[in-house]
Formats: sequence, C-alpha cells, structure tokens
Amino acid sequence: VSRLPSTPPSPVPTMSTEPTLGPTVSQLPSTPMPSASPTPLPRPVPSASPTPLPSLVPTTSTAPSISLMPTPFSECYTLNMYDSYGDGWSSGTSWTWINTATGGSVATGTLASGSSGTASLCADGTSDCYSLTVGADDYPSEVSWQLMTSAGGVWQTGGSDSTA
Repeated sequence: VSRLPSTPPSPVPTMSTEPTLGPTVSQLPSTPMPSASPTPLPRPVPSASPTPLPSLVPTTSTAPSISLMPTPFSECYTLNMYDSYGDGWSSGTSWTWINTATGGSVATGTLASGSSGTASLCADGTSDCYSLTVGADDYPSEVSWQLMTSAGGVWQTGGSDSTA
C-alpha cells in the first residue's frame, strides 16, 4: 500500500504559444502631452519704490578715479662695483644715480677699498627715468661695474668714465 502525499502537487507551468510585443500601453510611463500654447514667462515683481529720475545736479561717488598718468613704480637695482687691482676706485672716481627728469642727483658713492662692493639704487616711485654715471679713474682698466635688475638679470655694464 502506498501512501499519497498529504499536499497536492503544484501545477505545472504552461508555455504560451502567442508571441509578446513588449509592454502594453497601460504599462508605459506617462508622458505629458504638449500644450497648444507656450508656457508663459515669469513676470517681474515691481519694487516697493519707483526708480528715481536722472538728476542734473552733480553727485559724489566713491567710484575709483581714472588717471591717464603712468602707474608709479618702485624698482630697485643693484650696482656691483669691481676693481681688478683690489685697491678700490681712485679718490676722484665715483658713481652718481640721476633722475633725468629733474636733473637731480638721487645718490652717489664709490668703491672706497677692496676688489668689489655693492650699492642699492632705487627709483622713487614716479615714472621718471634714471641714469647712472661713473666718473673717470686714474687707472681706467681696473674699473668695471654691472647694474642688476631686482630679478637678478644684468641690465647694464660699463667701466670707468661711462653712463647707463
């Protein structure tokens, strides 16, 4: 005698012989239909107070001023002075840093002793031009100099009785 299971067997799945074409119309996501007229643009909201009318009376302003003058600069140069004999420049030999716009001497100096020395020569923040004059030496072949930019490049070179 065999016993039958107490639970009924599960139904066997069946295959449909009809082809499917994808989701039905009711399964597609809903897309809004275009309207007959365009969407109106937002309208600006009026301010609480009206815009003032232009005035013919001059007003003061904190706006920056405009100048047609060149921007002042403050550039410094280094004067490297050399004496090949090593006893400094002769007593009458000196350098002069001149503001060429005014003709005034801005600074002067000399290599008092030794084989080398430096001096700092600065523009005063105006758009004026400057020149360096080195006087004649009793032993001109011993004297040389370099004028260096603030970035360290050689701007001018010379010797005794020369100008840059």
